[in-house]
Amino acid sequence: DLLKVINDANSKVCNLDTDRLMIERGLSQIAIINLNFCANEGPKDYSSWLLLGVANLRVSENGSIFKDDKPLYRKNAIWAFEGAYKTDPVNKTAIEYLISVHKVENNQKEVDRWQKLLDNLIRIEK
Repeated sequence: DLLKVINDANSKVCNLDTDRLMIERGLSQIAIINLNFCANEGPKDYSSWLLLGVANLRVSENGSIFKDDKPLYRKNAIWAFEGAYKTDPVNKTAIEYLISVHKVENNQKEVDRWQKLLDNLIRIEK
């Protein structure tokens, strides 16, 4: 099962259901390989960008990786969530993730910026 996923990643097949499953099973680093392809070279849809962000975020939360590597994964998560936002600016999920990652990064300016966008979307919905 795992070998099939690795082979799919190496063959650059965009299968978001498999990537989602890998993230849920704690294998986010494997999912990142495929999701990087899907977000960068393949279909630039909201789901592939969002999953790439989630995979990077999960790796940054993993206690087994070096502490020095965590900011890089959070930076990659921010980049992917911003890609998702650009693809679908009215979907709130990427914005909510951006707020939470910037809180972890202690970047209040970005937290405020994204929170304002989220608040505006919520007001528009009402």
